[in-house]
Amino acid sequence: LLLMIKPDHIRRVSITKEQFEEAHKIAKQRDVPLGDVIHAIVARDTNAQLVTRDEKDFRKLKDVTEYKEPNEVL
Repeated sequence: LLLMIKPDHIRRVSITKEQFEEAHKIAKQRDVPLGDVIHAIVARDTNAQLVTRDEKDFRKLKDVTEYKEPNEVL
């Protein structure tokens, strides 16, 4: 998938203290890995499309951001 993405469609983002605190709270409440919640929050806050095969955890985060599976964006 990364080979298909154009370089100008990739950007580096940083996470704020507030985003980290929100992610930590959600991760504990919903029993989801902190890294997954951080990705969902960053996608939401940057209007990015989250693409993952991890339906199990991201299904619990649908109210934070929507996600698509790789086959849906190819």
